[in-house]
Amino acid sequence: MLSLRYLSHGFRKLFGNKELVHSLQPNVRTKSSKTFGQPTSFTRPHILRPGELTPKVNADEYRARRDNVAALMQEGDLLITTSAAVKYMCGAAFYEYHQDPNFYYLTGCLEPDSILLILKEKDMFENYKLAFFLPPKTSYAEKWEGFRTGIENGKILFHIENIQENWEAPFVIEEFGNRCKRVFYNTQRGYPYKDPVASSPDVVRDKIRELQEKKPFRSANELLHPLRTIKSESEIACLQHAANISGDAYKEVMAKDFYEENQLAAELEYRFKMGGCQRSAYVPVIAGGRNGLCIHYTSNDDAFQQNDMVLVDAGGEYGGYVTDISRTWPTGRGFTPAQRDLYQAVLNVQKKCIDLCTSSSGLSLARIHYESAVLLKEELKQIGIYGSKSEIEDVLYPHSIGHEIGLEIHDCFSNNSFSPLKKNQIVTIEPGIYVPVNNRWPKWAQGIAIRIEDSILVGEQEPIVLTKDAPKEVKEIQNLRESAAW
Repeated sequence: MLSLRYLSHGFRKLFGNKELVHSLQPNVRTKSSKTFGQPTSFTRPHILRPGELTPKVNADEYRARRDNVAALMQEGDLLITTSAAVKYMCGAAFYEYHQDPNFYYLTGCLEPDSILLILKEKDMFENYKLAFFLPPKTSYAEKWEGFRTGIENGKILFHIENIQENWEAPFVIEEFGNRCKRVFYNTQRGYPYKDPVASSPDVVRDKIRELQEKKPFRSANELLHPLRTIKSESEIACLQHAANISGDAYKEVMAKDFYEENQLAAELEYRFKMGGCQRSAYVPVIAGGRNGLCIHYTSNDDAFQQNDMVLVDAGGEYGGYVTDISRTWPTGRGFTPAQRDLYQAVLNVQKKCIDLCTSSSGLSLARIHYESAVLLKEELKQIGIYGSKSEIEDVLYPHSIGHEIGLEIHDCFSNNSFSPLKKNQIVTIEPGIYVPVNNRWPKWAQGIAIRIEDSILVGEQEPIVLTKDAPKEVKEIQNLRESAAW
């Protein structure tokens, strides 16, 4: 690894360019012609504070993450992570770009067609080689596709000295590949299982396929998920910020009436973005009435019926970090007695399970799920709904109590759900009930679907509910619905 002294010397050489120095002054808008492939604190001070590479995270933290992953690697290991591919709806129309979470975690880079290589040469903490590749900065590409950072600005922006244009990456992959014993590759989800390199930038795809035939390949998640699961202070700040904005949005929409599901979906997305989130964290569930019986209902195109319930699962994303909230409330002016009884039963289970989200409890998410099923069975008995353990878990409550969140909505999915929770993990707690339209169940409960979900920061002795601003108490919701207006 390059020493800080060498890096400082490199920066002094770069800073010989006075125009560049001026353009990179934090919190200052300049008339410099320098442009970048992502927001910076000097071009977008309304998004980033001085020193931040991405919201609330500085370049030094990204460098520490690279050090940490290198420390987990063995001598002769090569880690290859690449940016996410641009995905197209049709023809030249592309989907909104979203960076690959592993690549983002290690670099803070938002550009496509980028590659990061880490080669562990000796079994020592600092002895690794790093190479970072960015798209060439050309006037033609910037005219048609948007600004790019380029090598000169990238060295300062990312605090990485060895940056090259991405067309050089195949040669370095071949060099590193000849020197490595095994490869950890960042396989991206959503691409053919038999062709794990399908998501790689075009410029390196063939070279990685060649390497795959010569060296054993393993998933980069083995190295990165254990690191990503424990959140830093800056990551927690991002997640809390997303949760605050999202919670306020829920408060606003609960106090309004909507004719259709898509209107409520549009209002939520609007409030997420107006509050400061970059986007919705995922395609929301806006399920009126019996539509809520489908766990991942995302059509969001039905009309609401009076005195139904609406189950909403939605959250905002800030700085790449997501929040996950589910709430259920009446479309009318308040809960019916049946709705209130079922809702309170689920809420009681949720609160008890949240209390278990501590490292001192020694419990895993799998164990908390088991407890949630036991608790729900008892709560339902109190209101006259009787079911066996299998009926509860297979019919009325068919999903897990929760999952991790972070850079992904199901973050660090390769982690073992039977491992005890650790301090500064962030998980969801989301019990639910979905009563089929079936005479096996009481008539008054049929067709009712309820899910209550919060994002929880695992503490040592006490959990912290990040999404506490989203109303969930019966009285809170009742008051909002009674005052609802168009």
